[in-house]
Amino acid sequence: MGFLDDIIDETGAYKHVEQGSDAWDKIRVGRFTSSEMWRLLTPPKTKEAKEAGRLSETALSYVNVKVAETLTGQQKVSSYAYPIVFGKEQEPIAIEAFCQKTGFSWESIGFVAFGEHSGGSPDGIINGTDILEVKCPWAIETQLDYLMLTDQWDLLRLKPEYYWQIMSNLLFTQKEKGHFCAFDDRYPTDKKIVHIEVKPISEDFDKIITAIEKAVAAKLKLIQLLG
Repeated sequence: MGFLDDIIDETGAYKHVEQGSDAWDKIRVGRFTSSEMWRLLTPPKTKEAKEAGRLSETALSYVNVKVAETLTGQQKVSSYAYPIVFGKEQEPIAIEAFCQKTGFSWESIGFVAFGEHSGGSPDGIINGTDILEVKCPWAIETQLDYLMLTDQWDLLRLKPEYYWQIMSNLLFTQKEKGHFCAFDDRYPTDKKIVHIEVKPISEDFDKIITAIEKAVAAKLKLIQLLG
């Protein structure tokens, strides 16, 4: 297992892996992560494919990425460099503002493996019981979309990628509740922060587990086919 010996204990359970560390980079290679879980949950376009329980083209494209990562040992690098850097720079400011507004406490958490083929990295633990997901949009108009959100169902309808990211991390971490925070320091004080609470839904956990199982099967089949 190599470096995984230091990550997964003797029972096969996950350990927290610090974000940005070499182990964090390595363990993500080939894994279906919470930030991209929406791709596995995207339904196929045809009725026939849906009834057959097939993966969508979006999901299969993501499977190909993970096969490529597994074969090369390297992560696919995002091409949206500046927005990512902007978000990372703003994230500590957003977390501090969020805690000041809510009175919540925050602590860091690393990558949480879910089995051998998936996992996620929440943006922190809140009050020791919940998880936090922070978004700091680069485009100035994006905060307007977040300001229209009122509950987790709006999040699912309008920003499903973030809903499934939080729901996946709730499954992976087994925490009690998720907090979605959209932060833009360029807005007036009363519009800088959008806060949505996300409660775990057992049916959605089942959907995530099923999607991961199908994706893992497709990934291993393609790897075997390629020899």
